[in-house]
Amino acid sequence: LLDMTVKDIENIVYFGSRRVNERVLIVTDPKNTPFVKGSILNQTEYEIYARKWDFEVSPAYIVKEPRAPLVADIDGEVHIKHERTHTDRDIYWITIKNVIRTELRVYSGMELRVKDGDFVNQGDEIVPEKRVDAIFAPFDGTVEVDEISETITLNPLPTSKNTPITFTLSYGVRALVKNGDKIKKGQQLTTETILPRIVAPLSGTVKFSRNLNLRPLENGSYEVITTGTIYIENVQSSKTYPVFEGATIYVQDGEMVKAGDVIADRFLFEDEKLSIEEYKIFSQHYHGMFVVEEQVENDKPIMVVTYIDPEMAEETGITRGQIITQQDYEAYSMIYPGKIEAETGAAAIKKLLQQLDLEVMKTELENELNKIPKSSVRAKKLLKKLRIVKDLMESGTKPEWMVLEVLPVVPPEIRPMIQIDGGRFATTDLNDLYRRVIMRNNRLKRLYEMNAPEVIIRNEKRMLQEAVDNLIYNGKIGKAYTDRNGRPLKSLTDLIRGKKGRFRRNLLGKRVDYSGRAVIVVGPHLKIHECGLPKKMALELFEPFVIAELSKEENAEATQTKVKKYRKELQREDPKAWEKLEKVIQGRVVLLNRAPTLHRMSIQAFEPKLIEGNAIQLHPLVCPPFNADFDGDQMAVHLPLSPAAQAEARLLMLSRYNIISPAHGKPISMPGKDIVAGVYYLTMVDKNYDKVQPEDIKWKFASPEEAEIAYEFGYIKLHEPILVKINDKVVKTTFGRVIFNSILPEELRDYNKTFGKNGIKDVVYKTFKKHGIDRTADLLDDIKTLGFHYATISGLTVSLKDFLISPKKNEIIAEAMKKIDEIEKLYEEGLLSDEEKYKETIKIWTKATDLVQEETYKYLGENPFNPV
Repeated sequence: LLDMTVKDIENIVYFGSRRVNERVLIVTDPKNTPFVKGSILNQTEYEIYARKWDFEVSPAYIVKEPRAPLVADIDGEVHIKHERTHTDRDIYWITIKNVIRTELRVYSGMELRVKDGDFVNQGDEIVPEKRVDAIFAPFDGTVEVDEISETITLNPLPTSKNTPITFTLSYGVRALVKNGDKIKKGQQLTTETILPRIVAPLSGTVKFSRNLNLRPLENGSYEVITTGTIYIENVQSSKTYPVFEGATIYVQDGEMVKAGDVIADRFLFEDEKLSIEEYKIFSQHYHGMFVVEEQVENDKPIMVVTYIDPEMAEETGITRGQIITQQDYEAYSMIYPGKIEAETGAAAIKKLLQQLDLEVMKTELENELNKIPKSSVRAKKLLKKLRIVKDLMESGTKPEWMVLEVLPVVPPEIRPMIQIDGGRFATTDLNDLYRRVIMRNNRLKRLYEMNAPEVIIRNEKRMLQEAVDNLIYNGKIGKAYTDRNGRPLKSLTDLIRGKKGRFRRNLLGKRVDYSGRAVIVVGPHLKIHECGLPKKMALELFEPFVIAELSKEENAEATQTKVKKYRKELQREDPKAWEKLEKVIQGRVVLLNRAPTLHRMSIQAFEPKLIEGNAIQLHPLVCPPFNADFDGDQMAVHLPLSPAAQAEARLLMLSRYNIISPAHGKPISMPGKDIVAGVYYLTMVDKNYDKVQPEDIKWKFASPEEAEIAYEFGYIKLHEPILVKINDKVVKTTFGRVIFNSILPEELRDYNKTFGKNGIKDVVYKTFKKHGIDRTADLLDDIKTLGFHYATISGLTVSLKDFLISPKKNEIIAEAMKKIDEIEKLYEEGLLSDEEKYKETIKIWTKATDLVQEETYKYLGENPFNPV
């Protein structure tokens, strides 16, 4: 009904998952989406989101087996930098440098012509020589000399409008005034000097000290404000270690470490997902210290779509009842909010069944069936589905009732509990299975009341489903539930099925009076509703009825003495007893049963015909429903006693009313073997039949009766082409086909068809559909009679001369031998190995065998009357 496989339904009911092996992607530019940089998506999720949203991703690499901890390879000083990657994640760069460092002092007033980090060669000028002129007072005032900061401040007189001026003393300059001195305009305040030139004593990188105070100049150089230090570092060796965010770094910036010291607990985490750029960074610095995978294998929980908006369905191609993963559902829900619903568990199956419209489904199935060939595999599946839909509609059954919400409990008499010595109880397995269901059901109720997480509730639902499955059929799905000794408990199915089950042992396995048993033999002269009953067996079965008839004849009361007298007459097989037996069986039916009784057609009613011998005669066409054959099979015969039982057996169980199988609605009592051979022989024609034109046919008859007279007098043969006037039409046919068509209903006659097994089956089924069961039963009897008769007179036997050999056989073998000689020649010349020679030889003879087979079939087919 749902167009789902059994495996898919099991996965949904048991909250299963689907193993997926796919690429992992990392978001590099989320743009206008809810994602952030560094968000991780699987390939299928990305494909769903990319349909609606514009964002950029990069393939991710999954880190496996990174070495830890991170250890320094060299001695040196630690330098740590922080960097933000394009996925908005942090990388810490730990650099260890082993350097030779030279310290240079710079003094105020000097001009630095290098920048922090510049590389200089040995002898390069760092500070040029500079002449420092003396300083003269620009106005009258008093001075303040600060020896610590090496400055002179000139304060103007109170009557002056000038502002105080501070002069910084360059290196080597001496003050000529004292603190508090009064100064006249133009008075010299300092001496003049020359600042020395500084050159690089070695090649290396310039590094400024942290306390160096500089002022940038217009020419790009720096003026030293206060005395400080610069360094020239010559790096002897260095190594950089990138560390991903989340790792613990054990060293600090500026710290000195030695080779072998642990500097971090790790550089990457297991299963860390890196973009291509990030992977390149780490693979470059940690070559061979970790591996990566481009795809990840996950078990994703699955769900079934229970509702989808039509527009979304058209856009995405998803249909109701389709199975998707939970991640896919979350992605679709984010893109199409409120337009899709998916669930899992038995509740999802029930919801799908509730949404079925049986009327619409019936119409769709019938329309589709009309468009495809009836014999196709697809048609058979649709017919099966249509039959279920019709049955549900006719019975008023709703599909969702197949999902149990209320569990029936069998009566206590069937699952007893017995108290044994010691106060203990011995109970049946069913009670244990029911108890298991109750315990899990109550636990699920408590979890709902506690608002437990969905994962726990889902697991409990799965366990409840297992408990119910084990109650119905223990061990059918998964591991069987056992007792403490490891014995699987017997479920409801175990109590019902098999020879020891309730049906076959308690309901069908009864021993009754008025029954007998005998070997069966074929009864070719019987009608389909008749059976041959041995006289002696019939006399035993009908003994009370025969005695009653004998007592009626003598108008005597059936006293005990009289009954003994009549019984002796029966034992002596008195002629009067046979006469009464014939009378008694008139209008009565008996039941024949062949074990095993697998379906209702294993017991059928027949009108008995008294026969000699000790075996029951059975109509050949009722063998299929009984699954009987005549190689020693035995059948039981039962006699319904009351008039009601006789009427029920005659109207419902008579074999002529049981030729249609209740399983598939087609005839099951079909002719086979000899009957089919006889009918085929009767209706077959010569290979030149189609070439004969109507005007060339010698015999023309005004009616089938004239043709019959001509056949009886030997003028025409059974398979000779003739022209016959039938229903005012002249038909080209054979007398054999006229005979067979005479037993068919008029609208089903076909005078130009050879009837084999399938043809007979079709005409029987059409007769049943158009004319009912009685006409079908009569037709089967007629086919049986004709089939046996013409199978007998056909003289159908097989001899060695019938196995004709095609004249081309020798040519094919000669050609194969010629090719073998060529192979041998090539082998002797060393152009083929032993194996190649063997393969070519096998190939040649295999092809020759196939050609001989093909030509033989063609040659045999040239003579349709060949028994082979």
